[in-house]
Amino acid sequence: MRATFHHGLRLKPGRWLLAPAVVLTLGLGLSIAAWTVNTIDANPDFAAAGAVVPRQSRTVAVAAALILREIDVHSWTANDPFFQPGWLLHDMPAYQQGIIAALGGFAAGLSERRADTQGDASLATAANMLRYPGTVWRFNLAVSWMPTTSTEKQYRRAAREFEAYNLALLDGGASFDRRPEALVAILTDIGRDLAAASAATDEAIAERQGGLFDRRPAAVYYGNKGRIYADSLLLRELGWDYAQAIADRGLATQWRRLLNAATGAAALAPALVFNAAPDATLLPSHLAAQGYTMLRVRQQLAAINETLAKPVSASTPP
Repeated sequence: MRATFHHGLRLKPGRWLLAPAVVLTLGLGLSIAAWTVNTIDANPDFAAAGAVVPRQSRTVAVAAALILREIDVHSWTANDPFFQPGWLLHDMPAYQQGIIAALGGFAAGLSERRADTQGDASLATAANMLRYPGTVWRFNLAVSWMPTTSTEKQYRRAAREFEAYNLALLDGGASFDRRPEALVAILTDIGRDLAAASAATDEAIAERQGGLFDRRPAAVYYGNKGRIYADSLLLRELGWDYAQAIADRGLATQWRRLLNAATGAAALAPALVFNAAPDATLLPSHLAAQGYTMLRVRQQLAAINETLAKPVSASTPP
């Protein structure tokens, strides 16, 4: 009797196409889902829901609302694992992390200058939560096989701590310094945040190594866009929180120019981000253009701070 040996695996005709078709279908479905999820929300009119009474801070309220919008409304994408749509995205995760970077700087500055009351301590907690990496999912296998605290949970707590601080302002359990010196310190923090964004821009412009299909410039661009967008909302609300100080220094017109510059910088939204040489003829340098708009904002911040630092009698009358 002759033995029969079968080498390998035989599939029925057409069966060998099944696996690639499944992979292609899953990939296509994930791509469509990613396109649906992708949201770069730069609405200049975004504001906290509900009324903010005069003793509270409108700036703190919008910071809390912005965090919750990105976490609970748009869904946080920077920590999405490979089986979720956000894993395919580049621009939105960078944008969201830019927003948190700006809000984290704001929280840290307020925390450093806070009083020692229990209500003020919420600022320190919020600042600490916003230092948490934006890329941590429910598991961080590089550290442990056990579940860990996700980015969403930490940032959501930061928003709640902002809200707790604002509630404490109502009954005197916390304090919000409305002196011109306090505004100078906050504007200095914002200027420092934009300086960090400008440094990242300068580095990306100088490198230009990946050609037209390099996604790194887009990540820098949208990270900066998230920062300046968050800063534009903070500046808008600071105009209300420090309305008296701004009026006393005759800065109403300069403040409007600052807001227009910040809002304009945040509104820039090219369909594709090109990182050509700043003097290129055929292709734009979107990073250079963005860097110029951020520089304008920084210059106006510095000019306003210079006026705010002067005594009222030495400043320009309204």
